[in-house]
Amino acid sequence: MGILFSQVKLARPEQNRCWDVLIIGREIVAIAPQLQAEGQLVIPGNGRLLVPGFVDLHCHLREPGFENKETIASGTRAAAKGGFTTVCAMPNTAPPPDTPERLHAIAERIAKSAVIPVKLVAAATIGRAGREATDAGALKAAGAVALSDDGSGIQDRTVLSAVLSRCAAAGLPYFSHCEDESLSAGGIFHDSWPIAAETTALARELSVVKETGAAYHLCHTSSGESVSLLEEAKSLGLAVTAEVTPHHLVLATEDIPDWTGLYKVNPPLRPRAEVEALIAGLNREIIDCIATDHAPHTAAEKALPADEAPFGFSGLEVAFAALYTKLVKKGRLRMERLLSALCREPRRMLGQYCPELGLKPGDPADLTLLDLDKTQVVTAESLVSQGKNTPFIGHILTGWPQLTMVNGEIIWSDKEFGR
Repeated sequence: MGILFSQVKLARPEQNRCWDVLIIGREIVAIAPQLQAEGQLVIPGNGRLLVPGFVDLHCHLREPGFENKETIASGTRAAAKGGFTTVCAMPNTAPPPDTPERLHAIAERIAKSAVIPVKLVAAATIGRAGREATDAGALKAAGAVALSDDGSGIQDRTVLSAVLSRCAAAGLPYFSHCEDESLSAGGIFHDSWPIAAETTALARELSVVKETGAAYHLCHTSSGESVSLLEEAKSLGLAVTAEVTPHHLVLATEDIPDWTGLYKVNPPLRPRAEVEALIAGLNREIIDCIATDHAPHTAAEKALPADEAPFGFSGLEVAFAALYTKLVKKGRLRMERLLSALCREPRRMLGQYCPELGLKPGDPADLTLLDLDKTQVVTAESLVSQGKNTPFIGHILTGWPQLTMVNGEIIWSDKEFGR
């Protein structure tokens, strides 16, 4: 038996009509104004938007080592609820995946409990300590899609050169957490954490990229100067890409009501001028994609004084609604560009097949159904992630995923869907 999405809209330019989309097995087999529903499971679209599933290049599932914050099971459920059909798990675990054996051990956990596909980013240095490069070739053979020491930048240029040289030889991208710790030391928020902590490290690292020819991806871009450095690097033909988070695109320091641990994130939220530069960089495709940097923590941890609370926001479940409400609906970002940054560009950067946003027969049935009219308040109780630490609690957001499908199987659907 197949699955028929009845009367859904597709992201096709200049077309505001509805279509029937038939799924059999793991792929789309037919798209037409009307298809026979006999023998199929019919999902009423009622004009909702069907798009390729979102892909997140940067999230933290916390397992192993920090299961009190999140598990592979709870994190991937949160991802599915947010419309994501694939996520990349960063190596901030205990122990970190810095050897093939440790990478395999995490992959075994994923196989047992993940509800959507998870790609693994392995550690760039042994123990993520920034002193000795890992074996990029062996880690790629074990299944890693990239290397990173996310959560801390590699401070030693010689070590960074060794990492990037090994990445280039192995054909693996390096996902960089750009932070010059001599400039960010002791910093919590923007006023004590200068933009130069990011840009000084980025300029240094781009010089090493030029020397080594490695593929380089900047994580959580937070400043206009970084956008300028990226633009220059791309103009030189360097294999450079970048991501920006939803929170850095829609929240500025001027929006923070109270400087508590809840609003503490790395890199910190920046002034409105920097937010505007990031939006412009995304619109101009200097910034390639959007990634959540989903970083769940316990309520007790985030309730600590700001200088003691951990950095990070929970982001998978609210990402699309926040971006659609605060950027697309306000005319700051085209819907096509938002979808490309969530759907196509991350796939391209992972070397995967990139379906057109408007879909066609033969495309894989990794899909997200969006209700662009649904409005609801974000509450801690509504989140399935163990981490409730999002600054969007209490925000009224519009545009929510209603159903997520992976390989032709419905992984998640809103409990109110179809009523």
